[in-house]
This record gives sequence, structure tokens and C-alpha cells, in this order.
Amino acid sequence: MNHQKLKDLLPLYVDNGLNDEEKNLVEKHLKECEECRNELKHYRQNFNILSSTEGVEPPQDIVESVMEGLNNLDYNIDKEQEQNTWSDKLLNLFRLKVRIPVGAVAVVVAIILSIALFSPGIYNSYQNYSLSREEMEMGQEAAPEQDLKMARDRTMNRTNLNQSSPNTNQEAGLDRKIIQNASLEIETDDFAEVSKVVTGLVTSYEGYIASSTNWVTASGQKKVSFTLRIPENHFHMVLEQIKNMGRVKYSSLGSRDVTEEFIDVEARLDNLKEQEIRYRKLLDRADKVEDILKIERELERVRSTIESLEGRIEYLQNRVSFSTINVVFMEPESIMNSNRGIIGALRQALRAMVESFYNLIIKLGAWLPYMLPLVAGYFIYRRHKLKNKE
Repeated sequence: MNHQKLKDLLPLYVDNGLNDEEKNLVEKHLKECEECRNELKHYRQNFNILSSTEGVEPPQDIVESVMEGLNNLDYNIDKEQEQNTWSDKLLNLFRLKVRIPVGAVAVVVAIILSIALFSPGIYNSYQNYSLSREEMEMGQEAAPEQDLKMARDRTMNRTNLNQSSPNTNQEAGLDRKIIQNASLEIETDDFAEVSKVVTGLVTSYEGYIASSTNWVTASGQKKVSFTLRIPENHFHMVLEQIKNMGRVKYSSLGSRDVTEEFIDVEARLDNLKEQEIRYRKLLDRADKVEDILKIERELERVRSTIESLEGRIEYLQNRVSFSTINVVFMEPESIMNSNRGIIGALRQALRAMVESFYNLIIKLGAWLPYMLPLVAGYFIYRRHKLKNKE
């Protein structure tokens, strides 16, 4: 053990609280350490003083005085509990059994419901729910031509073609490459003749039908979809004639300017073709097998890239030359399954009811800070009135 630990054992050594091993260690250390011997001397003096002190007996009436003090404490606690605090008095105001006239309650409820149900937000929400899809699309059908023109103008201003070319007049006269497409949903009463009419229409304008699909929905409604490819110069004429085949439920028109991509691909293709010519000239002059193999590998790579770019140009040219129209024809939906039928009316009523409750909760939350003081004042008034009667 170190010096500090042995020093801490000195009080136990004086009080005979150590075992033999610890006692031997302490005694051995005391022979070598003068500090610990002086400390031991002080401990023994204190021990002798405490041992010589006579015991003091408590007074005989200490038990009675303590019990009397405890009884007085219990009495004070019970007395405090009997006194109502300010919070208890406030709560007692709301515990009164006060009879409120039913007529007053009915008037308050009627006012709250009238505020909630006939507010502008509720009325506008109900009107929005009652709009049919056809009415929602009426504004969209008049916009496609203008949207297409705006899209063309944006792409004309945004695309910067070959800025390094000195002949800027030639850039202004470039033939724009525009990919046009449209999507339609049309409800028609003459569903059986749709395929025949569409086929004749597309053929008359030198287009073709890329794909067609027929199916029946879960409610029994028949539908047929066509993907039509129409020459770009006849795109808008065919689109208008398709719209006249029934009631347009949905209409979307879009375009994409690929002029920049077209020119970029053509430029890369021209460079690769010139590179191919140079490699072939090198191949004719090569006389080592190793050089011939290297040049043939490069020629193969260049030829593969050329074919890929030619395929891309052909694809873009096809998409530009033939616009795409995706159209879905459907027969009129049964009145039981239609949104205008009974089920549709019930759905709209449910949505309007949920919206009404939503706005009612908002109204009540807005009025709550004003209603609480009124209710509290009413109960205080009733309390005061009851006290005066007593």
C-alpha cells in the first residue's frame, strides 16, 4: 500500500477495526514514517477524549413534546385542505347544474351552421365539386393552337444554332424541325363506326395507324385507342376532324423543337464520314500487318458510330415528318356509373359534406377565443344570481 492509503487506515487502527494483516502493515509503516506517527498521536488523543465523555440522557418528556408537535402539524394540514383555493373556486363555477334553455342553444347552433355552410369558401368549394370534366376541359380545348405557337416562339428564341458561323443570315432561314403530338379522349354515340371512320380519315391524308387497342372497363364501358401518324402538313386538319367525331372529354397538344439536335447530329456525321475517308486512305498505304489491324479497328468504330447517327437522323426526320395523335374513343357511360347519375350525386354530396365539416371546424376554432370569455361570464353571472337568491 502507498502512504495515503495507510494514512487513511489510522482511525481504524486506533479503534481496533483492522485485521491482522492490515494492522501489521500499519505498524511497519509507522516505524518508517514520522508524519503518520504524529497523525496517530492526534487520533489517540481525540479517541481518549471521546471515550472519557459521559453519556447525556434525553429529557423524560421528549416523547410527549414530539407527539404533540406532530398532532399540531396534522391539524394545520387538515385546516389548509378545508380552505378552497382560488383555482377550486373557479372550477366550482363550472360545476353548477344550470339549466340552459333549449331554444337558446338551438339559436346559437343555427347561427354557427349558417356562418359555416353559407360562407363563400364553402359555396365555391361546392361549385368546384359540381363541375364536370367536360366543363373543366372547355377552357383547355381553345388553348392548344396558341400554346403551340408560344412553344415554337420560345424554342426559336432559346435555340442558338452554330454561333461560330459567320453567315448569320443563313441561320435565320433554317427550316425548323418541330415534333408535334396530341392526346384526346372523345365520347361518341356511334362507337361501332369509330374504327371504320378513323381508318378512312387517316388513309385520306396519307397517314397510317401505328397501333390500336380495344377494351371494356369494369363498369362495362367500351373503349378503343389509336396511335395515329399523320403528315405534319395535315396534322391540324386531321386533329379538328377527330374532335368533331364526338364530345371531347380531354385534349392536350404539345411540340418539341429538335432543330439544334438535328444540326448537331448532321455535323458529327459529316466529320465521321471525312474521318472514315482518311482511315481508308491510310489503309491503302499501310504495309505492316500491325498497322492494318489498328486501322481496321478504328474504321469499324467509326462505321458503327456513323450508322448510329444515321439511325438517329432517320428517327428524328420521321418524327418531324409524321406527327403523332393518341386518341381514345369511348361510348357514353351508363347513367348508374356516370358521375352525373345517382352514385355521382352521392359522391359529390359526401365530398361537400366533408368540406362543410372541415370549414365548420375552422370557423369554430376562429370563434373559440371569443366564446370562452362569454361562457365564463355567463356562469359567473348565474353564480352571483344564485348567491343573491340564497
